[in-house]
Amino acid sequence: MAGRVHAATLLRDDGLGLYLTEHHRDRIMVCPVIPAGLHEDVTDRLPAPPSVACPRDPARAAWRIADCILPHYTAAVTDARRAAENLAVRRRTAPVPPLPPYRPEQPRIR
Repeated sequence: MAGRVHAATLLRDDGLGLYLTEHHRDRIMVCPVIPAGLHEDVTDRLPAPPSVACPRDPARAAWRIADCILPHYTAAVTDARRAAENLAVRRRTAPVPPLPPYRPEQPRIR
């Protein structure tokens, strides 16, 4: 029988979040979470921020998260939100192509 897995999700007001789960006996894996509202059309084209195994010591874990994850994560989310806005503008302002003229299917002659 497998043991319990302890995990938590930490969320900020602006939608940024971190998922924490046990990694090894003395480590915790910290993974950035894609904020709600960002479509995969945008997030698939940008480099993902790193996931990091942190020590269980809160001070060392906080330093590791602040140093290794948050700068990359906030930059990636900022880029993704900017790309989503640009994509939305392009979709709104793109001309709608005209429909091709209707041509009924010609009977086939055998």
